[in-house]
Amino acid sequence: DAAIDLGYSAGRFKDLYLSGGAYLGGTGASNKLDDYEEGTFTPSYGGTGSDPTATYLAQTSGYYTKIGDIVHCQLEVRTSSISGGSGDLRIEGLPFSSNSLTALAQGTVTLYRITFNTSYLYSFEMQSSTTYGLIRVSRSSNTNENLAVADVNNVNPALIRLTISYKVA
Repeated sequence: DAAIDLGYSAGRFKDLYLSGGAYLGGTGASNKLDDYEEGTFTPSYGGTGSDPTATYLAQTSGYYTKIGDIVHCQLEVRTSSISGGSGDLRIEGLPFSSNSLTALAQGTVTLYRITFNTSYLYSFEMQSSTTYGLIRVSRSSNTNENLAVADVNNVNPALIRLTISYKVA
């Protein structure tokens, strides 16, 4: 009942192996940590209408850390050419499907050598119950829209870096 300490400053345990998880800060179900994972994934471009054809220079640089039902991702997609495709640009291949309320989860985006206006603000919006998201553009006229596939076609090289955290399904 929270009366006994495990270890002390001069005598600590080396490793702890648990098969069922650990309760942190309380004994309720929401306090149980039973899932931690790190890994890599392969991001790619897609389109909401049709997928573009892309030649990737660096595509395998997606990294994630999942703690409980939150996943934090960092990725880079670098291409030497993109052609075809239609609709809004999708960043696909994220490591876990998002929950149904994730559309409000946003992340930071860095765009290099892509047709864009430096006075605009760019963000990433994970789509509900999917493994992809869209890049949102906030224009100076207070209008928001998604970055189109056409905005990245025929750019060499095109580079998108992204950091996002979202709740998983």
